[in-house]
Amino acid sequence: MHTDTETTFVRVYGARNAFLGALSIGFITQRMIKPLALLFMLATTLPLLDAFVIVSRIGPSHELVRHAAIFVLLVVTSLSLWRLSREV
Repeated sequence: MHTDTETTFVRVYGARNAFLGALSIGFITQRMIKPLALLFMLATTLPLLDAFVIVSRIGPSHELVRHAAIFVLLVVTSLSLWRLSREV
């Protein structure tokens, strides 16, 4: 990070992820599997949107690999949670 704009972007990204993590923990502690599954399903769009921002600002880079991995992890987790919610 070299500029105030870059620092602000990272803080917004971190705040978003911290909020989603706290919400997930709340759902887990309350054993609310369906809302948790929905949250993870909707969250699968985030790495795609993040990748779009990266490509539009700096072009294709190695950072896209991380976002692709996060996307796959969210899809797998989301599908697993939906299956689990049907069993409960």
